[in-house]
Amino acid sequence: MYAHDIFLFESKLKNILRKEKIKVNSRHLYKIASNGVHNISAISKDGTIEAIESRYNDYNIGVQWHPEDLDDENSNNLFASFVDAAEIYKHAKTKRK
Repeated sequence: MYAHDIFLFESKLKNILRKEKIKVNSRHLYKIASNGVHNISAISKDGTIEAIESRYNDYNIGVQWHPEDLDDENSNNLFASFVDAAEIYKHAKTKRK
């Protein structure tokens, strides 16, 4: 189920999960490259980037692991935050019309 720990930096992701370290199920066949456009919000012990966030959007989080395959508190909180953000966007978009 889990492959290794990742460490979270101050970020929207850390605010959602409310933890310094979590276990994830990524296996590093491919790696996210630091491109200077996104903020790095989590790394693994070997320095692999595990999560990134947009500097320019209210909610734009990309993760290297597969939360859809995990049934744990962290995955549930991540998905719930996505649904909440979609609801906020939906209502904001409706008000602009």
